Formats: sequence, structure tokens, C-alpha cells
Amino acid sequence: SSAAFAAVSNRSCVFLLASMLRFTAAILVLSLSLSAGSELRQHSASSRGGAKFWPFTSAATEAAPNPEPAKKDVRPAIEGAKDAVLMSATFGRKTAQLCQDAPDEQRKLCRQMAGQRLFCALLQRHARKYDGMSGVAEERAKCDRIDIMVNSVEAAKDVQLERDANAD
Repeated sequence: SSAAFAAVSNRSCVFLLASMLRFTAAILVLSLSLSAGSELRQHSASSRGGAKFWPFTSAATEAAPNPEPAKKDVRPAIEGAKDAVLMSATFGRKTAQLCQDAPDEQRKLCRQMAGQRLFCALLQRHARKYDGMSGVAEERAKCDRIDIMVNSVEAAKDVQLERDANAD
């Protein structure tokens, strides 16, 4: 009976030892995978610029870099300067004076055209002041298309005649 007890006891020890060995191996594999996963997440987050980890994204979507947003033009715009000049009281008085002989129905158009002409003259006179602004090339192109030999009243009449002819 003691031999049988020793055989059962031996089997129990072997079984117990095998179970402990499997348990230790499982703990070791689990701890290694957790530390490797943690390291992988840290590396992945740092390579994405600190983006949060999401386990269900594919590597292909993460590998594509996001395009950088286009850099905005930080130079002052000519439109802002033009608006400030056109809205000034002095400029308003000058366009009113230039268009005082225009018929009532053409006065608004005359003042717009006179304002554009005066701004073009200002742009030409103070070219260095406006050179660094964005949109100055386009504004100069507009000015190049204006016939400065015709006054604003006559130009407004011509535009009105063209509009009437196109309406028919």
C-alpha cells in the first residue's frame, strides 16, 4: 500500500509540477505580450505625433501621412487697404465732386468708377507702399484696363449705353 501511495503521490507531484510549469509559462507569455504591446503602442503613438491608439485600424491607413495644410498668405491684402481708402470721407467727397454732373440714375455707377480710377492713381503714386501686399498684381491688372483719358461721368454713360444695348 505504501508503494501504491508512493506511485499516486509521484503522479500527483508530476501532475502538480507540470501544472505549475504550464501556469508559469502562461504568466511569462502574458507578461511579455503585455510589455511588447505597451512598447508597440508607445512607439506607434510617438510616430503618429501622439495620436491615440486604436487597435482596429490597418497599418496601411496609418502609414499614409496627412498632407500639411496649405500655408496661408500672411501678407496684408490690397483689398483691405482699398476698402479703407474707398470708405474714407475724403475719398467720398472727391468722388461726389467728380460725379456731380452725372444724371441721377448714373451717379452710383459714376462714383464706383471714379473710386476705382482714384484708387488706381493712388496705387501708381504710392507703388512702394503697396508692393508687399497680396493681390496687388490683380489690382494693377484692373487698373491697366481703365481708360484714364475718359472722365468718370463719360465712362458711366458708356457703361450705361452698353448695358442698355445688351438688354435689347
